[in-house]
Amino acid sequence: MSIQNLSDYSPDSSYSLCSLDGVKRNQSSAYYVVTLSTSVIIAFLSPVAVAGNSLVLAAIWRDQSLRTPSYILLFGLALTDLCTGLISQPSHIAVRVLCFSELQLVKKEETFLLYTKALGEFCGTYFGSLTVILITFMSIERWLHMTRRSLLSVRRSCYIVAVSSLLLIPVVVFRLLHVFQKTTGLVSNLIMFILLLLCLVTTPISYFKVFRIIHRHQEQIRANGSSQNFGQPAFNLAKYKKTVVFILYILGVFYISFLPFLVFVGLSFRYQYCELEIFFHISLLFLFLSSSINPLIYLWRISDIRNGVKQLLEKLLPVSQPVAS
Repeated sequence: MSIQNLSDYSPDSSYSLCSLDGVKRNQSSAYYVVTLSTSVIIAFLSPVAVAGNSLVLAAIWRDQSLRTPSYILLFGLALTDLCTGLISQPSHIAVRVLCFSELQLVKKEETFLLYTKALGEFCGTYFGSLTVILITFMSIERWLHMTRRSLLSVRRSCYIVAVSSLLLIPVVVFRLLHVFQKTTGLVSNLIMFILLLLCLVTTPISYFKVFRIIHRHQEQIRANGSSQNFGQPAFNLAKYKKTVVFILYILGVFYISFLPFLVFVGLSFRYQYCELEIFFHISLLFLFLSSSINPLIYLWRISDIRNGVKQLLEKLLPVSQPVAS
């Protein structure tokens, strides 16, 4: 569809932009309750994601000692979560606000609604897919690091983030075309389903291997009374375990956030979209949840980031000292 034709929809089709498959239909009261509730929650999550991830990014950027492969991947994940809270979530909220409006206003703002929905679809698919890929790479990096076979450097980690970002663009553009054509996009859904399923399987396998390595080395330490067989001090082993436990929290949030959406995409091949729209909005809420929870986990579990954010806040918000008498 050409740019000139983007505003040529018939007036009766205005509300069709509010549905998943581009079909105008009367919705049940349960649908409006669910979509309104999820939209309100997402509106609260958005500033939390922006503020939290901005602080995390600033803390990593300011500290030269955090320029490691693990933190580079973490930086990429925080940047993706920031963009989700800054672009994807507000776009979704704007679409829902217009869809709750009177028909006359929807007709008047139909072009705005179209472009806003397209922006939300593009950014939501792009940043959501990039989040999945980065979390998977983080798990693989931990596994390779524990086996002492890691080939990742800071530069290579930057390449991974950059290449992953570029490779996703054709897939997302292909999905964006379905928004303008008002089609369901089964092919793009299939690509997303395969990508998400592959990452959901690869990530726990990597961590399972990590814990097997840790368990085996602990058994060797207990059997020999030292940590020499592990090839490094016991303190480092504890540090690695702490890092892995931290990423397991990320993994838990990852599954809670993305598994409902994976189920939705899988069901979309079997059922009509009109039967899944309520579940779609619920799964979308969980999808956006990770962007707000992840930075809270960083601040809770990573002392370097917590101290960096604390120093940054003290610099930005200096507390006046009492004048000595």
